[in-house]
Amino acid sequence: MQVAGRVETVNPKFRRGATLQAGTELIRISQEDYKLAIAEAEAQIRSAEASLEELSVSERNTKELLQIEDEAEALKQKSVDAKEALLKRGNLAQLSFDAELRDLLTQKKRVQDLRNSLRLMPTKKSVQQEQIRVNKSKLATAKLNLERTGVTLPFDARIASVDVEVSQFVQSGTKIGVADDIATAEVTAQYPLARIRDFFDRLRDEFDPGERKWKKRQEFARAIGLHAVVRLRTGDRDVTWPARVARLNDTLDEQTRTIGIITLVEGPYADARAGERPPLVKGMFVEVELRTKSLNDKIIVPTASISNGRVYIVDAKSRLQRQAVKIGYRGDGFVIVDDGLKAGDRVVVSELQLATPNTLLKPTEDTELKTRLNKLAKLEEAGK
Repeated sequence: MQVAGRVETVNPKFRRGATLQAGTELIRISQEDYKLAIAEAEAQIRSAEASLEELSVSERNTKELLQIEDEAEALKQKSVDAKEALLKRGNLAQLSFDAELRDLLTQKKRVQDLRNSLRLMPTKKSVQQEQIRVNKSKLATAKLNLERTGVTLPFDARIASVDVEVSQFVQSGTKIGVADDIATAEVTAQYPLARIRDFFDRLRDEFDPGERKWKKRQEFARAIGLHAVVRLRTGDRDVTWPARVARLNDTLDEQTRTIGIITLVEGPYADARAGERPPLVKGMFVEVELRTKSLNDKIIVPTASISNGRVYIVDAKSRLQRQAVKIGYRGDGFVIVDDGLKAGDRVVVSELQLATPNTLLKPTEDTELKTRLNKLAKLEEAGK
């Protein structure tokens, strides 16, 4: 809440689990205090404007009066000058001259008072103008607070919790509930730091062999076509959502030594069908696959077929041989072989009871495993 007050109405649809459209009013608090604040601010503005107008009228009147008093002062000054001449010739009593002089001084004071009053007019007007500005600001705030008495959804959302009821007094900043945006969903997947570092280092070797230097992770991600697939395993079927890699978590989990990669799913509620395809909702436990462009001309073999940097192969004469290999990237159940194997080599993937070189074998193709490996290659899977 941005304003405080007593809750007057709560939308009956504002309930946990409900899906509401953007612009739906959730609650409204009493507007009485905020309407009074508007009326008070408007009254103060009118009062200050009236005082300002009064000052303007007073200033005009004072200027006109000052002009008259200036003329009166000039006349009294002439009278004093004339009587002073008579006093010097002995034709006027000192007492009469002193009375005339007092009248002149009194007139000078009257003129000075008017001048001082005019000098103060700009300050007095500034005070009233400032009062108008302050009260206009109060009026704007009061109107804004009146608008804030109604709380509306800024986006299409699913209500996760409701923490308010009718007649409850809520303070500014009080949480009235939780609404989850259904336009997008963020999924954070934790990856072992060593594995994710190996993943990106490997990709740099493949896509950036030295001719170009990437200055930003985003540029590198775009260059390698980095994207993701979010998968929910439901037993008899898997539900997937395409996603993009948004950013890396800013901290490392010290206990698990993993780092979070945050992916963004657009339309997590799209195509949801009851009993068939659930929406991607908060709290679901899902898998996240990172994918890139294809790595061309690479050989992948099951992780279990590697032992101490060697694999067993079947040569052209169907005899067992040991072959040293250089391992590149390690995936989930598979590895990329950088050196030691070539296309067409037959790799032993089953457990051997007696692994003696040159033993004659009757090999059979594991079509199921081959299908899985081909699927991994076609999906361009990089990590999970």
